[in-house]
Amino acid sequence: MEETTKIIGGFRAAIQDLLVPELKAVQVEMRGVRETLERHEKWLERLDQKFIALQDNMNERFMEMQRQIDVRFAAMQKQMDDRFAEMQKQLDQRFAQVLDAIRGLQQEFAFMNQKLELRLARTSRPTRPKQENVAA
Repeated sequence: MEETTKIIGGFRAAIQDLLVPELKAVQVEMRGVRETLERHEKWLERLDQKFIALQDNMNERFMEMQRQIDVRFAAMQKQMDDRFAEMQKQLDQRFAQVLDAIRGLQQEFAFMNQKLELRLARTSRPTRPKQENVAA
């Protein structure tokens, strides 16, 4: 058994001699990979913060543009409402003028109609024979 232990011990020492430098190299490589990953993670975090800041900036600009659009739209709407009100006022005035003219024409037609009816009434009366003066 002692011999087996020696053989196992020899294999163990030989394997350790072969693997320890390789394990150390793997550990060093893993540390390098870990450090690289940590640097990349920090870089990605900074990049993420920049994107968040950019998105916040874009949201602020969008909100400002939306506010400006709302202000301009309200001004245009007011201008259109004012123009419409002015046009409505002008149309109402013009309609009143036309209505007054129509009423004037109606009065003139009514007056002319009365004259015509009077003339017709005069001309359609039966004519009376002239009475001669019999007293002589």
